[in-house]
Amino acid sequence: MIKAGIVMIAEEEIILFLENEDDIKKNLQIESENLLAEIKEIESQRAAIEKDIIETVQTSIHYDSEGGGSSGKKRDLGNVLSMTKKILEDQIASLTYSYRLNLQQIEKNHRLRLVIATLPTLSKEVLIRTYRKKEKWEYVEQVLDISHSKLARLKKKALQDVCEIYDSGYTNIQLAKLKNTTTLATHEAKIAGRENILPGQIKITDKGDFGL
Repeated sequence: MIKAGIVMIAEEEIILFLENEDDIKKNLQIESENLLAEIKEIESQRAAIEKDIIETVQTSIHYDSEGGGSSGKKRDLGNVLSMTKKILEDQIASLTYSYRLNLQQIEKNHRLRLVIATLPTLSKEVLIRTYRKKEKWEYVEQVLDISHSKLARLKKKALQDVCEIYDSGYTNIQLAKLKNTTTLATHEAKIAGRENILPGQIKITDKGDFGL
């Protein structure tokens, strides 16, 4: 789903990212490199075939002008080469589409990483401990000195906040400027007469934090 140019995200995707971030990043990188290498190889093949087509057409013209009898065969060869070129172009288009999807996923993960970094310290720690480190709830409750019900509420609210911030109109640059801040900044944006504030954040009036 797309909202204001941003691909929206579901809680399941956030959890999957938290649990497998390193593997996801590595696999996307490898797949992107493989796709680019394959596109480059097919581009090289297409260039060679284009050269063969030109040579075949020129030879065919030469035979026709000289009254030779092989021009028909040359034209047949030219047709085969043209068909092969079309097949290669279709392959390039398909691979390019896959590569763009990869880039979109890489960008999506980058934004998700920025969003998670803007969460309050406790909310972020709850997500990291329960999903990335896969620590047992009892251990997390003991370490953070919170009850089971509070841990459940914190986890649920943190996931909701990530979804809302991710799907918001905030740019990645704005999110990056919020990263690793102890008091997370917000900028005032009047929408339908109300201020738009990041979920769970403390309102401040310094618009300079966003360079606006």
